[in-house]
Amino acid sequence: VGGRGTKDAYNRAYLSARQSGSSIKPLIDYTPGFESGVYSPSTLMVDKPIENGPKNSGGSYRGAVRVREAVARSINTIAWQVLETITPKYGMSFLDKMHFHNLSYIDNDNLALSLGGFTEGVRVVDMAKGYATLANGGSYSDRTCIKKIERVSDGTVYKNAEEEIQVYSGDAAWMMTDVLKGVFNEPYGTGHALKLENKQICAGKTGTANSGKDVWFCGYTKYYTTVVWAGYDTPRAMPGATGASVTGKIWKSYMDEIHKTLEPLDFTVPETICLAKYNKDGAIVEGTETSGEKKRTGGKDYFSTKILSEKAEYATKLKDKKQEKAVRKRLRAFEKMTLESLSDYYAFNEAYEELGDMIAALEDDTVRKNFMKRLKGKYESLKEENVNWSKAAAEYAKAQQEEYEALAKEHQQAAEAARAKQLRESRIKLARARIKKLRTYKYLPSNSEELIAKAREAVEACKNYSEYASLKSSLEKNAAYLRSLPIKNSSTHNIQLLQPTVEPQPTQEPEESTE
Repeated sequence: VGGRGTKDAYNRAYLSARQSGSSIKPLIDYTPGFESGVYSPSTLMVDKPIENGPKNSGGSYRGAVRVREAVARSINTIAWQVLETITPKYGMSFLDKMHFHNLSYIDNDNLALSLGGFTEGVRVVDMAKGYATLANGGSYSDRTCIKKIERVSDGTVYKNAEEEIQVYSGDAAWMMTDVLKGVFNEPYGTGHALKLENKQICAGKTGTANSGKDVWFCGYTKYYTTVVWAGYDTPRAMPGATGASVTGKIWKSYMDEIHKTLEPLDFTVPETICLAKYNKDGAIVEGTETSGEKKRTGGKDYFSTKILSEKAEYATKLKDKKQEKAVRKRLRAFEKMTLESLSDYYAFNEAYEELGDMIAALEDDTVRKNFMKRLKGKYESLKEENVNWSKAAAEYAKAQQEEYEALAKEHQQAAEAARAKQLRESRIKLARARIKKLRTYKYLPSNSEELIAKAREAVEACKNYSEYASLKSSLEKNAAYLRSLPIKNSSTHNIQLLQPTVEPQPTQEPEESTE
């Protein structure tokens, strides 16, 4: 269907090239990523801000996420990183095999392709054939609605050969399909509200271009593939429009209708797909593969034994190329560094050490030697300045150490003063309580001298305090009072206190601080 109504003859499905938004991710990023052997559904990646890279819808970042979740949530930074590793040229090679029109060589190094940022855009029919290729196990067919053309005089002048091309391996296509089921099945999936009726099994992806100028929903079942696009002929923003809210609802309504009488069918699992445990990085744990068990459980995911064995060397090369690119970028920045401050000195030497380790880890011997030569050349060019700054750094470190020690001593003195103050207050309080207790008796207790001795002991502990004289005077008065009391006659069994007194417990001295 190329448009609405009967008067408009412009077929947008075949003639209009538009920006695909995130709906292109399975075709150019993730399935090629699985095909490369570098990525699998369980691969752990980091959703984080990328310099000169994309932002996520909503502007937030989730940190560590697995590829499976990144697809369901449509996280832009992860798709960008995948295409950066496998390269835009590699990703575009799959679109070229599926005869995508309007592809441009200008986009060979364009990482914006990971999010649908094509120079020319894509057609609806191209996207439909791309998703049909995933549904057909990676096999592309350039079918049309025309089977053949015959003339009365000439017979058959055209016949559709229906040639099929294996664009993606069956394993990569199946893993992508399984991941795309999560768009519907996971509670956080962008198409969670678009599940088909009658428990029909489906896989798909939303797509929303900048400002909602183009919105897409691309999805398929074992029976049919349907792609829906919405937008204006002259692109303009559609506030609030998303792939799920506009095209997704159209897609669901249409697919529900054509599947009414069809039983739910799942996609056939290739024999070379296994279920296995994965490590913290999401890589397969060797020896845990199971071929009979096909239901994914916690800590396990699907892997292609065929891809892992055939693409191991290629995957290593891709990873090394990515590392090489990162080192080259860091090395260029290092070569521009100057020494004009202590912070420059520290940054320069830290970068030198880090780059040395990064370069040493590179596999390509020629590249490694070249990078190391450049690294040491730059270091030698600033050797004299570096030595001078190292002396300044040593003096600065010495001053910092002295300042730290002085501050530590100050803190220690403050702690000791606080401890002494607390000890003083505690001792004075105890002395006063014991002195006061001597006045609480009406009759002379049998342990009067013991009580006086305890009070005297508490007072003597305050000998170095200004309160000592007054405490000693009070003690003598109360001791004299206690000794002057009459002795209770023998008929009385208990000696009563005038006022019950609870003696406070002295605060123990704290241990010496090691600060």
